[in-house]
Amino acid sequence: MNKVIINLATGRYLRGQERLKQTCKKFSPQIPVMSWQNEFMINMCPKHSVNPYAFKPYAFIEAMAKNYELIFWMDASCYLIRDIQPLFDIIERDGYFMHEAGHWVNKWTNDFQRNYFGKSEEELSKIPMFTAGCFGLNVKSEIGMKFLSRWLDAANNGAFKGDWSNSRHDMTCGSIIAQDLGMKYQYGENYLQYKAPEEANKNETITIGLQGLA
Repeated sequence: MNKVIINLATGRYLRGQERLKQTCKKFSPQIPVMSWQNEFMINMCPKHSVNPYAFKPYAFIEAMAKNYELIFWMDASCYLIRDIQPLFDIIERDGYFMHEAGHWVNKWTNDFQRNYFGKSEEELSKIPMFTAGCFGLNVKSEIGMKFLSRWLDAANNGAFKGDWSNSRHDMTCGSIIAQDLGMKYQYGENYLQYKAPEEANKNETITIGLQGLA
């Protein structure tokens, strides 16, 4: 199946995008990278300042338009430490790859999102968040397309909007949708780790490192 890594970055995050591209070239040269330097490069994508992180589902749609079937999003804070092919194997097999983020959704859900998804505080307190900074979908699978369709709808209906004090935008919405669809996360330090490159590389189970940009 056709596979691709996708990323969008602007401003100071362009340095991270370049780091990501270089590590992809080094560890997974067989997998192409689609990258954009602003949301206007993606067809019909709303402005980030108006609809935060809506560029993520739109980037998946853009990759689909190029006939890619296994699509893996990576934030500019991400970089490869080893070949990413094992994660694509999971995406092809399960229809997706998602990793837990170590938080619960209720702490990061605003009133609009609660009403949009019709979730109570008790329900939200039982939903773990996934790491929206690096995850993949098999758009030829039923569950992959269900997730993407509902995630895009949430963005277009304003559910990604909100203040950073009480929302994680695309991450909150995606976590609720994933829970509704019965999607399972990878847990612990399997595949990814929040470490600097020289630290993460000591753990042979890690494929992706995540480190913010100063």
